[in-house]
Amino acid sequence: LDSSKNNFLCAIVCDEYNVSLCFADVSTGEMFLTTIEHYSEQDIINELSRFTPKEILCSEKLQQQKEFSFYCKETQNVNNFHICKL
Repeated sequence: LDSSKNNFLCAIVCDEYNVSLCFADVSTGEMFLTTIEHYSEQDIINELSRFTPKEILCSEKLQQQKEFSFYCKETQNVNNFHICKL
């Protein structure tokens, strides 16, 4: 990890209507939380692009969404997905 940049971790929780994203950098103590009502996959990608997290904690269902997965792995080089059962 590059110590001259923020190294955000991201947790994403969603249901069929809302998504919440939390970004935390434990080295600086910064934390940001947002909730989006009636979200789309693009809304999630837009929020991720603001913080470029190095690791993501999310549901398996979200990780399997094509645009989300492609964006994280190919565009942002996120290779550490941690799957949680929600």
